[in-house]
Amino acid sequence: MCIRDRFLRQQKISVRRADGLEVLKDLPAAGQTLMLLGPRHNMTPRQSQQVLDWAAKGGHLVFVAEEMWDEEEGRSGDLLLDSIGVQQYDTSLEEDEGSEETVEDEALDSEAEAEAEAEAETAGTDEEAQAAEEEDRYPELTKIYLENEEAPAYVEFNTSFHLLDSENRAYAWANSGESTHMLQLQHEQGLITVLTDAWLWQNDRIGDYDNAWLLWYLGQDSAVTLVYSAERDDLLSQLLKHYPAALAALALLLALLLWHVGLRLSLIHI
Repeated sequence: MCIRDRFLRQQKISVRRADGLEVLKDLPAAGQTLMLLGPRHNMTPRQSQQVLDWAAKGGHLVFVAEEMWDEEEGRSGDLLLDSIGVQQYDTSLEEDEGSEETVEDEALDSEAEAEAEAEAETAGTDEEAQAAEEEDRYPELTKIYLENEEAPAYVEFNTSFHLLDSENRAYAWANSGESTHMLQLQHEQGLITVLTDAWLWQNDRIGDYDNAWLLWYLGQDSAVTLVYSAERDDLLSQLLKHYPAALAALALLLALLLWHVGLRLSLIHI
């Protein structure tokens, strides 16, 4: 059993594991959370629409963004992302491009930073400085602020990715120092949560910071279905799954045909 499954069950959350999207056929939407944590590269438009329709009826859909936004194409190719107007960017590439500043730009930036530092030294109280230091205690971690909680939760998303809500549909989000790693938006009667990655729930990382807490938070007050592969099966896999008896009969028929042909050839040679 995966550590994610085990952790959720320890929190008294009903967990169901599925290997594909066929689970949607008998999965009610209300009171359910569907987590797509596996690869979706070959998800078909029909499957994508089925998932979104399920969420629209009152389900909570949680999925990991897989593709980067292509400005020239005007899409990412991730059917779920493109359908809800969320774009993902690789911030490491943006940093590489930003490092190509001219000497003059760098000088201006340095001067501006020096002025800002001087102003910061002379302004504000000790309490404000302490609050700022607390705010940046974990600049590489994503902060999640909850109502009626004084301190945020800290989770460990990969800071190389950033989510952009291009249609301003999100009502909640979570950021690290420079990037947004979680967006939540209403989808008719349901809820959609988009994540930049799910590596924080791997066996060697789920116990770090508040990573496990976030998994609980997303599945709380619902039954959780974890789908580990939303890939479209190839033709042979689908035939084996739905028509095993027919395939067995076909294999037997081919074997008899080959035996018959072989027997005739042997008689001819005699």
